[in-house]
Amino acid sequence: MESIHDDNSEAQTRWCHRVMTSSEKFYEDEFLRILSASDDLKKFANTLTSESDNLVEIISDEAGLDRVMRILGISDDINTILFQPRQIPRDYCYDDV
Repeated sequence: MESIHDDNSEAQTRWCHRVMTSSEKFYEDEFLRILSASDDLKKFANTLTSESDNLVEIISDEAGLDRVMRILGISDDINTILFQPRQIPRDYCYDDV
C-alpha cells in the first residue's frame, strides 16, 4: 500500500490525493492521524503542494477542499478567495497600449 514514506514521488502524490479526496474510512482516519503527527504533516504538505495541477484537482473535490481548509485552519471564506475572479480597477487597465 502506498504511503507518505514511499521513495517514489509519484506514489506519494497518488497517496496524498487519495487521503485528501476519498470518503473511505481508512483515508479519513489517515488524514486525522497526519494532522496530529508533525513530521508526517510537513512531508504531506510538501507532497500536497509539489504539483499545482494536483492541488487544484484536490481543492476542486468537495472532500479535498474541506480537508485543505482544515489543514490551513481557514473558514468557508476560502471559496470566495479561490473561486471568485479578482476585480481589477479600471485605472489599471491599459487599453491604449
